[in-house]
Amino acid sequence: MRKFIHVACFLTIFPSCILTGQDKLPVTVRENSIYYEEIVTVDSLLKKNDLLILTKQWVTKNFVKTETFNPLQLEDKDYGLISVRIYLKDVGYRDEPVMVSCVGKIQVKDGKYRYTFSDFSYSSKSTNANIGNNGKEEGSCDDFVKNWQNGNSKKRFGLYLERIDEQIQILIKSLKSTINDSTNINF
Repeated sequence: MRKFIHVACFLTIFPSCILTGQDKLPVTVRENSIYYEEIVTVDSLLKKNDLLILTKQWVTKNFVKTETFNPLQLEDKDYGLISVRIYLKDVGYRDEPVMVSCVGKIQVKDGKYRYTFSDFSYSSKSTNANIGNNGKEEGSCDDFVKNWQNGNSKKRFGLYLERIDEQIQILIKSLKSTINDSTNINF
């Protein structure tokens, strides 16, 4: 009898634990769009120009400029704004790659900066011949969020969103590390 009660309690509690874990969206969202933003206070001795230099160092260290592509989309020294187009690593499955890009904006003022990662979009090439455009699909990553929230292929879209979050968190950590290491300026 005691064994029956333990099994009954386990079967009652365990599914609710699983559902609770699955109901947390793997990315941060603002108005149903993937959106990361934070205002970070740094050493007050770091002036706007210093922070712009450090931000450009971060861009140079993390993103490749080629003959046909410059990740640095905008640099406004007066406003203290740098904008970059960021391409993440593949977030899809082995047989169906999903490439994601977003816009990163870093706005600086004396002693602080704000980063924003938004406007996430994707492109994929499916092996499914039923999809038009030679199996190519493009769109907003807002679709990932909507599909996850609606329960449509929740596991698949959850994986995409988790991989996006992992890569953005790495970029955020890298940005903070570069800016906090102000010895890059004071030599």
